[in-house]
Amino acid sequence: MTTSESAILSSALAEQTTGLKSRFADGKYADLSIEAGERKWRVHRCIVSSCDFFSKACDSGFQETTTGVVKLPDDDPAAVNALLEYFYGRDFSRPSQDNGHIGFKEDILLLIAIFHLAGNYLVQSLENPAETRFQAALQANSLSGYVPDMIDAVDDMTSDGADGADNLQKMLITRICASEQDVFGNLEKVQGASYSFERQTDASVQRCTSCGEESG
Repeated sequence: MTTSESAILSSALAEQTTGLKSRFADGKYADLSIEAGERKWRVHRCIVSSCDFFSKACDSGFQETTTGVVKLPDDDPAAVNALLEYFYGRDFSRPSQDNGHIGFKEDILLLIAIFHLAGNYLVQSLENPAETRFQAALQANSLSGYVPDMIDAVDDMTSDGADGADNLQKMLITRICASEQDVFGNLEKVQGASYSFERQTDASVQRCTSCGEESG
Protein backbone atom coordinates (compact mmCIF):
# COMPACT_ATOMS: atom_id res chain seq x y z
CA MET A 1 0.00 0.00 0.00
CA THR A 2 1.37 3.38 -1.00
CA THR A 3 1.59 6.36 1.34
CA SER A 4 -1.25 8.03 -0.53
CA GLU A 5 -3.46 4.95 -0.27
CA SER A 6 -2.68 4.64 3.43
CA ALA A 7 -3.65 8.27 4.00
CA ILE A 8 -6.94 7.79 2.15
CA LEU A 9 -7.73 4.67 4.20
CA SER A 10 -6.90 6.42 7.47
CA SER A 11 -9.12 9.34 6.54
CA ALA A 12 -12.00 7.02 5.64
CA LEU A 13 -11.67 5.10 8.91
CA ALA A 14 -11.57 8.33 10.91
CA GLU A 15 -14.71 9.54 9.15
CA GLN A 16 -16.46 6.24 9.83
CA THR A 17 -15.48 6.35 13.51
CA THR A 18 -16.79 9.90 13.80
CA GLY A 19 -20.09 8.78 12.31
CA LEU A 20 -20.39 5.86 14.72
CA LYS A 21 -19.63 8.08 17.70
CA SER A 22 -22.37 10.44 16.56
CA ARG A 23 -24.89 7.58 16.47
CA PHE A 24 -23.87 6.58 19.99
CA ALA A 25 -24.36 10.14 21.16
CA ASP A 26 -27.76 10.74 19.55
CA GLY A 27 -29.16 7.18 19.49
CA LYS A 28 -30.54 7.68 15.99
CA TYR A 29 -31.77 4.43 14.39
CA ALA A 30 -31.11 2.57 17.67
CA ASP A 31 -32.92 -0.74 18.14
CA LEU A 32 -31.87 -1.78 21.65
CA SER A 33 -31.90 -0.23 25.12
CA ILE A 34 -29.33 -0.91 27.83
CA GLU A 35 -30.00 0.07 31.43
CA ALA A 36 -27.62 0.29 34.39
CA GLY A 37 -28.58 2.06 37.59
CA GLU A 38 -30.47 5.22 36.68
CA ARG A 39 -28.88 5.48 33.24
CA LYS A 40 -30.28 4.28 29.95
CA TRP A 41 -28.67 4.09 26.52
CA ARG A 42 -30.20 3.62 23.09
CA VAL A 43 -27.76 1.53 21.06
CA HIS A 44 -27.53 -0.49 17.88
CA ARG A 45 -27.57 -4.28 17.96
CA CYS A 46 -25.21 -4.49 14.98
CA ILE A 47 -22.60 -2.58 17.01
CA VAL A 48 -22.88 -4.01 20.53
CA SER A 49 -23.29 -7.57 19.22
CA SER A 50 -19.53 -7.57 18.62
CA CYS A 51 -19.56 -8.60 22.30
CA ASP A 52 -20.73 -12.21 22.79
CA PHE A 53 -22.83 -11.30 25.82
CA PHE A 54 -24.95 -8.78 23.93
CA SER A 55 -25.04 -10.99 20.84
CA LYS A 56 -26.53 -13.85 22.85
CA ALA A 57 -28.93 -11.49 24.62
CA CYS A 58 -30.27 -10.42 21.22
CA ASP A 59 -30.34 -13.82 19.50
CA SER A 60 -30.87 -16.58 22.04
CA GLY A 61 -34.56 -16.22 22.81
CA PHE A 62 -33.94 -14.53 26.15
CA GLN A 63 -36.33 -11.93 27.49
CA GLU A 64 -34.14 -9.20 25.99
CA THR A 65 -34.93 -10.52 22.51
CA THR A 66 -38.59 -9.58 22.82
CA THR A 67 -38.39 -6.57 25.15
CA GLY A 68 -35.46 -4.93 23.41
CA VAL A 69 -34.04 -4.00 26.81
CA VAL A 70 -30.85 -5.35 28.41
CA LYS A 71 -30.61 -4.62 32.13
CA LEU A 72 -27.25 -4.59 33.91
CA PRO A 73 -28.25 -3.93 37.53
CA ASP A 74 -24.94 -5.00 39.05
CA ASP A 75 -22.66 -2.89 36.87
CA ASP A 76 -21.27 0.61 37.43
CA PRO A 77 -23.17 2.94 35.05
CA ALA A 78 -20.06 5.02 34.33
CA ALA A 79 -18.12 1.86 33.44
CA VAL A 80 -20.99 0.66 31.23
CA ASN A 81 -20.91 4.00 29.41
CA ALA A 82 -17.18 3.54 28.79
CA LEU A 83 -17.79 0.00 27.50
CA LEU A 84 -20.48 1.14 25.07
CA GLU A 85 -18.43 4.13 23.99
CA TYR A 86 -15.58 1.74 23.22
CA PHE A 87 -17.81 -0.38 20.99
CA TYR A 88 -18.52 2.65 18.83
CA GLY A 89 -15.13 4.31 18.72
CA ARG A 90 -12.52 1.81 20.01
CA ASP A 91 -11.77 4.29 22.78
CA PHE A 92 -13.44 5.70 25.87
CA SER A 93 -13.43 8.99 27.73
CA ARG A 94 -13.61 9.81 31.42
CA PRO A 95 -15.04 12.89 33.12
CA SER A 96 -12.32 15.51 33.24
CA GLN A 97 -10.50 16.22 36.49
CA ASP A 98 -9.76 19.74 35.25
CA ASN A 99 -13.35 20.94 35.25
CA GLY A 100 -14.07 19.61 38.72
CA HIS A 101 -16.41 16.85 37.60
CA ILE A 102 -14.22 14.08 38.97
CA GLY A 103 -11.27 13.77 41.32
CA PHE A 104 -8.33 11.39 41.34
CA LYS A 105 -10.01 8.88 43.66
CA GLU A 106 -13.15 8.71 41.52
CA ASP A 107 -11.09 8.50 38.34
CA ILE A 108 -8.90 5.64 39.54
CA LEU A 109 -11.90 3.71 40.89
CA LEU A 110 -13.68 4.21 37.56
CA LEU A 111 -10.69 2.80 35.67
CA ILE A 112 -10.70 -0.24 37.96
CA ALA A 113 -14.43 -0.67 37.29
CA ILE A 114 -13.90 -0.38 33.52
CA PHE A 115 -11.12 -2.97 33.62
CA HIS A 116 -13.33 -5.28 35.68
CA LEU A 117 -16.29 -4.84 33.34
CA ALA A 118 -14.14 -5.50 30.28
CA GLY A 119 -13.04 -8.76 31.86
CA ASN A 120 -16.57 -9.77 32.81
CA TYR A 121 -17.84 -9.25 29.26
CA LEU A 122 -14.70 -10.67 27.64
CA VAL A 123 -13.80 -7.46 25.84
CA GLN A 124 -10.08 -7.99 26.22
CA SER A 125 -9.12 -5.17 23.86
CA LEU A 126 -10.66 -2.70 26.34
CA GLU A 127 -8.56 -4.02 29.21
CA ASN A 128 -5.34 -2.70 27.66
CA PRO A 129 -6.25 1.01 27.51
CA ALA A 130 -7.91 0.80 30.93
CA GLU A 131 -4.76 -0.75 32.40
CA THR A 132 -2.51 1.81 30.70
CA ARG A 133 -4.56 4.75 31.98
CA PHE A 134 -4.72 3.21 35.45
CA GLN A 135 -0.93 3.11 35.60
CA ALA A 136 -0.61 6.64 34.22
CA ALA A 137 -3.07 7.97 36.80
CA LEU A 138 -1.17 6.25 39.62
CA GLN A 139 2.09 7.82 38.51
CA ALA A 140 0.68 11.30 38.04
CA ASN A 141 -1.05 11.72 41.39
CA SER A 142 -0.40 11.50 45.12
CA LEU A 143 -1.86 8.39 46.76
CA SER A 144 -2.17 9.95 50.20
CA GLY A 145 -5.60 9.29 51.65
CA TYR A 146 -6.74 7.06 48.80
CA VAL A 147 -4.88 3.79 49.36
CA PRO A 148 -7.52 1.86 51.38
CA ASP A 149 -10.26 2.47 48.80
CA MET A 150 -7.99 1.51 45.92
CA ILE A 151 -6.83 -1.63 47.72
CA ASP A 152 -10.42 -2.67 48.39
CA ALA A 153 -11.48 -2.07 44.77
CA VAL A 154 -8.60 -4.05 43.29
CA ASP A 155 -8.96 -6.79 45.90
CA ASP A 156 -12.69 -7.17 45.15
CA MET A 157 -11.84 -7.65 41.49
CA THR A 158 -9.13 -10.19 42.35
CA SER A 159 -11.55 -12.07 44.61
CA ASP A 160 -13.98 -12.31 41.69
CA GLY A 161 -11.27 -14.06 39.69
CA ALA A 162 -11.06 -11.32 37.06
CA ASP A 163 -8.42 -12.02 34.44
CA GLY A 164 -5.57 -9.54 34.56
CA ALA A 165 -6.48 -8.25 38.03
CA ASP A 166 -3.03 -9.25 39.26
CA ASN A 167 -1.52 -6.67 36.89
CA LEU A 168 -3.43 -3.82 38.53
CA GLN A 169 -2.54 -5.21 41.93
CA LYS A 170 1.18 -5.25 41.11
CA MET A 171 1.03 -1.71 39.72
CA LEU A 172 -0.60 -0.45 42.90
CA ILE A 173 1.88 -2.24 45.16
CA THR A 174 4.81 -0.87 43.15
CA ARG A 175 3.42 2.66 43.32
CA ILE A 176 2.86 2.38 47.09
CA CYS A 177 6.45 1.23 47.60
CA ALA A 178 7.75 4.11 45.50
CA SER A 179 5.96 6.70 47.63
CA GLU A 180 6.44 5.40 51.17
CA GLN A 181 6.77 8.87 52.73
CA ASP A 182 3.49 9.89 51.14
CA VAL A 183 1.64 6.70 52.04
CA PHE A 184 3.29 4.91 54.94
CA GLY A 185 2.93 7.86 57.26
CA ASN A 186 -0.69 6.71 57.36
CA LEU A 187 0.10 3.01 57.54
CA GLU A 188 -2.73 2.38 60.01
CA LYS A 189 -5.19 3.36 57.29
CA VAL A 190 -3.59 0.91 54.90
CA GLN A 191 -3.71 -1.85 57.50
CA GLY A 192 -7.43 -1.29 57.92
CA ALA A 193 -8.04 -2.29 54.30
CA SER A 194 -8.35 -5.72 52.73
CA TYR A 195 -6.31 -8.35 54.60
CA SER A 196 -5.49 -10.53 51.60
CA PHE A 197 -4.15 -7.57 49.64
CA GLU A 198 -2.36 -6.21 52.70
CA ARG A 199 -0.28 -9.37 53.04
CA GLN A 200 1.04 -8.93 49.52
CA THR A 201 1.61 -5.23 50.12
CA ASP A 202 3.59 -5.96 53.30
CA ALA A 203 5.74 -8.51 51.47
CA SER A 204 6.51 -6.00 48.74
CA VAL A 205 7.25 -3.27 51.27
CA GLN A 206 9.82 -5.52 52.95
CA ARG A 207 11.50 -6.08 49.60
CA CYS A 208 11.40 -2.41 48.64
CA THR A 209 14.91 -1.05 49.04
CA SER A 210 13.72 2.54 48.94
CA CYS A 211 11.74 2.10 52.14
CA GLY A 212 14.81 1.52 54.28
CA GLU A 213 12.90 -0.97 56.41
CA GLU A 214 14.25 -4.37 57.37
CA SER A 215 12.06 -7.41 56.79
CA GLY A 216 10.66 -8.93 59.95
